[in-house]
Amino acid sequence: TITVEEAVRIGAKTLTIGNERFNEAEDLMKAGKTKEAIAAFEKLRVEFPRTWIDRLAQERLAKLAKK
Repeated sequence: TITVEEAVRIGAKTLTIGNERFNEAEDLMKAGKTKEAIAAFEKLRVEFPRTWIDRLAQERLAKLAKK
């Protein structure tokens, strides 16, 4: 579990910069920059735990691991 303050901080970042960073990681993946995309998705999982960003980043990492 996390504190209320931490949940609020994560939620606010998710709505502001989280989506932008996720799109940047997706662009890296689509451009074939696998190493950079993996690093970006891993960072997103740390920065935005228990959010849609975390879940989708985990899915993208699984997809990249198969390559």
